[in-house]
Amino acid sequence: MKNIQMIKSAVEIRPERIILLSGNGQNVGKTSFACQLIEHLKKQNKKVYSIKISPHFHNEYIPHRIYSDERFMVSMEKNPDTGKDSSRLLSAGADESFYLQVRDDSLLEAVQYAFSMIPHDIFVVIESGALRKWIKPALFLFLMRDKNDPIKASAVNFPAIADRIVIFNGQGFDLDIDNIKIANEQLILID
Repeated sequence: MKNIQMIKSAVEIRPERIILLSGNGQNVGKTSFACQLIEHLKKQNKKVYSIKISPHFHNEYIPHRIYSDERFMVSMEKNPDTGKDSSRLLSAGADESFYLQVRDDSLLEAVQYAFSMIPHDIFVVIESGALRKWIKPALFLFLMRDKNDPIKASAVNFPAIADRIVIFNGQGFDLDIDNIKIANEQLILID
């Protein structure tokens, strides 16, 4: 296992390569949108990694665990058929899919650990609301079922700083995935 102190001082999170997805709660289409986004980027012959972040620790067995302590756990998804979110992201075409369980106070360190295994030229699709408190990604999309839905307390400020609020009607999104472009290796949103 890698020395956490070494990683903390040496790893750079590359926000210009990140598309960050958050939402006002569960079942707002974050993983479905992430899967479409990964497929879209892969069609453009881009390497894409995914990171699914959970603020909850689960007692279930997590295969392919890379690192674990009382603050966070990092694993790599290797099975595209489990139905779990990290598996769905892998099945959508992610070259690698990480799953992190982490408390908010250790989030930045856990993400730095994951980025220590990600090449510099890779685009990264991340599902996490809390990470927006630490970094400003190339694109930050906030997903909701309806603009009038209540927003959980931890995400109440996110719609105002999102590059776009994306509405999920249970079947599709009000943002055409083709409006996310890569120009000169930069992520841009045409809306």
